[in-house]
Amino acid sequence: EAIAFRKEHPILHMEKPMRMADYKGVRYPDLSYHDHRPWYPGFEKYCRSIACMYCGKFAVDEQKNTDDFIYIAYNSYWKPCDFALPKLPEGMNWQMAICTDEAGAHTYPAGEPLPIQNKIEVPARSVVVLIGK
Repeated sequence: EAIAFRKEHPILHMEKPMRMADYKGVRYPDLSYHDHRPWYPGFEKYCRSIACMYCGKFAVDEQKNTDDFIYIAYNSYWKPCDFALPKLPEGMNWQMAICTDEAGAHTYPAGEPLPIQNKIEVPARSVVVLIGK
């Protein structure tokens, strides 16, 4: 399933390295890092959580459609962690794609917009993948 997800999203397998810049003028960088606040990564050695966002406007599929936004939050802390989500372009919503928590519980149904669009709680020692559509 992870391989299929990666193949489905061209932004996750670009030919050239990400620049972490908005070189196409789409108002988002191709790759950005976040912590508990959007746009402010915590790279300190004591941090146990981080998130990254891939802007799908930098990748196209075979039909020349741009890809979705992909947000991946990593929580290696032993307690749940709240992440404030970056705001998506008008008309787009964050949707749950993957949650690796131990119980396998998806607190939000896959493919449906999250009820709260500006933050998400990531369970302890898990990864959450969101899609912005």
